[in-house]
Amino acid sequence: MKIRINETYHIEVDERNYTLKETRVSENGKPYEKALGYFRSVYQALEFYNRHSLAQGEEELTIAEYIEKYKEGLDELIEACKGVR
Repeated sequence: MKIRINETYHIEVDERNYTLKETRVSENGKPYEKALGYFRSVYQALEFYNRHSLAQGEEELTIAEYIEKYKEGLDELIEACKGVR
């Protein structure tokens, strides 16, 4: 099974893992998938995705601003995936 987060990221589910994957484009223009991590739950995969997406930003944040963005992002992801374990 595949749980789509957005056009770039998804979680692949099998009987043992939740694998967070990113779709990238190679230099010759062909799309490929890169595994970013293997997790025991959807929540752990979403938590990692949230940290990963925050780290991609170029802005400078105070610790309070980072914590607020982290909580907001995780709350949005969890709300979107309620009931999935």
